[in-house]
Amino acid sequence: MNLTRLLSISYGSYLLLLPFLLDHSEGVMGRQAYPVFLTLAFLALLSIVGVILHFRRQMTFHVRATDLFVGCYLLYGLIRILLSGIPTDPLLFYKWGALLLGYILIRTLPNPRPILVFLMFSGVAQAFVTFLQVAGLAESNHRLFDVTGSFGNPGQLGGFLAVSFVVACGLVRYYISRQKTIAVLSAVSVCLIGTALLMTDSRAGWFAACLSAGYLLFQTTETIRHDSSFRKSLWLAGSITVCILLAVFLYRYRPDSADGRLLIWRISGDMIADKPLFGHAPGSFSEKYMFYQEDY
Repeated sequence: MNLTRLLSISYGSYLLLLPFLLDHSEGVMGRQAYPVFLTLAFLALLSIVGVILHFRRQMTFHVRATDLFVGCYLLYGLIRILLSGIPTDPLLFYKWGALLLGYILIRTLPNPRPILVFLMFSGVAQAFVTFLQVAGLAESNHRLFDVTGSFGNPGQLGGFLAVSFVVACGLVRYYISRQKTIAVLSAVSVCLIGTALLMTDSRAGWFAACLSAGYLLFQTTETIRHDSSFRKSLWLAGSITVCILLAVFLYRYRPDSADGRLLIWRISGDMIADKPLFGHAPGSFSEKYMFYQEDY
């Protein structure tokens, strides 16, 4: 096994285990920060190895648009923090550092697809935890919700399962004509993760999974991609209609909760309108939101 493959497996294995390292104990900031520090140290080590291997292979590094976007975003955030004068939680810097190192590691790997397989299996692991919680064989991490996986609430679990669901769908699409075994495992994972996603009662997770899976379906169907402009317009109109109907269904599913979300968006819109270009500084939302809600 070469070092590059070992690097991919190490990173993927950590992604698989990371959700189970989270600590959701109330009022224990140090224990909540532990996974972030561990991730930062682990990714720092892997990123150094990845960069060394990248240059040892004498591969040319091509700067992509996403590289420029990530670099500009982090630089902008850092400058805003320094100029805003608003106290910032130091944990935010560690989180950004971990995300940056993870991105660098992905960019240095010649084939990051094995990491996606581990991410899919991490979703399957969360699905089994969800099944156990629904059956009453495992406790949730929130006293108000029966299903949280290893996360703090169903919303976080739903978001993670939505990502894992789309990754599994993409792996089915990629491996269906290459490796049948992985394709079958991915298809089974789609069923397991999709079932668990429904159990989370997370409307945002449902919506994200449906939209992303629909996009993959569009990309997979060659006849749609090469249709005439008129038929493509019909497909686009149909997709927009489905999205609208899905949004209406999700709103009517729990209107009181949806109205609460709409209120938050409405007040957040006022915050954006006050400082549309540079914002209120990273990490300032929780500090300023309640003042805007009071004014509203």
